[in-house]
Amino acid sequence: MFARISIAQRIWALAILSVAIFSTIYLLDTFHKRDELLSAKKDRLNGLVATAHSIMAGFDAQVTAGTLSREEAQSAAKGVISRLRYDGQQYFWLNDMHPRVVMHPIKPELAGQDVTNLQDKKGKRLYSEFVRVVKAEGSGFVDYYWTKPGSDGLYPKLSYVRGFKPWGWIVGTGVYINDIDEAFKAELSK
Repeated sequence: MFARISIAQRIWALAILSVAIFSTIYLLDTFHKRDELLSAKKDRLNGLVATAHSIMAGFDAQVTAGTLSREEAQSAAKGVISRLRYDGQQYFWLNDMHPRVVMHPIKPELAGQDVTNLQDKKGKRLYSEFVRVVKAEGSGFVDYYWTKPGSDGLYPKLSYVRGFKPWGWIVGTGVYINDIDEAFKAELSK
């Protein structure tokens, strides 16, 4: 059967096969780049939360040493963490295992509020999910959709949360990840 195919048809078949192979390699490479970008964001969030976590650990060590009461240490930790920023406007929040907000620097009116049923626009109960992840794994990522300041649209957001057992608190921070999807789509449209 192969003998009945003309040389021109064989050349066309090889050309089409070559295009298919190179297209597949390009797509796989593009997906790999997207995964690398997401992995870099995850690594960064993990490191940032570790910094806030170490602040709480430092104040808790002062409780153990007897130089601060637990209430003084918690108040001092909330004050320091509430002022932490990265990338200009990104922040950290604290909640307990109920979940109630312990500290939220952007929305201070949430402090002490029960946020068990606070949902994103697609129905995910954010703080309940933060607690679930910490109870199950000690720390982890939660993805959800949120509005950006100054925008009406929904954007994918990724948060990293980590429990601080001595106080029953969770520290977390999150970043929008739509830039990864935009870069991915731009690469695909080339």
